Amino acid sequence: MPLFSSRNFADQLEDILDREYSLMAAADFEGLSRLLPQKEDLFDLLEHHEIELDDLRALRDKAERNQRMLDCVKRGVKSAIARLDASGSVPQALTTYDNSGHKLNFGDKTSTMKRRA
Repeated sequence: MPLFSSRNFADQLEDILDREYSLMAAADFEGLSRLLPQKEDLFDLLEHHEIELDDLRALRDKAERNQRMLDCVKRGVKSAIARLDASGSVPQALTTYDNSGHKLNFGDKTSTMKRRA
């Protein structure tokens, strides 16, 4: 015996997909991780429910919409990582010269200045 009526079950699946989309749009990755077990549970029960064709189409459309959003989120995260990596590769050193013309490097490991304790 199904846990939910077919209409109620389809509504719950749509609700999960809508919440997932909203969480992705808000970049709420923690919320997404909390939602995942609920989504998996409902989709595991999918085979035990007869769902109207129109409801299945709506679910498919929302799942495809969410997949497109997920692809965008992944590209955004990859882009952010690349930008962070690029900004980290910029030399963080300052090169100057002292009164006698000797080169001084500040902020990198090849500095000619020696530290004293």
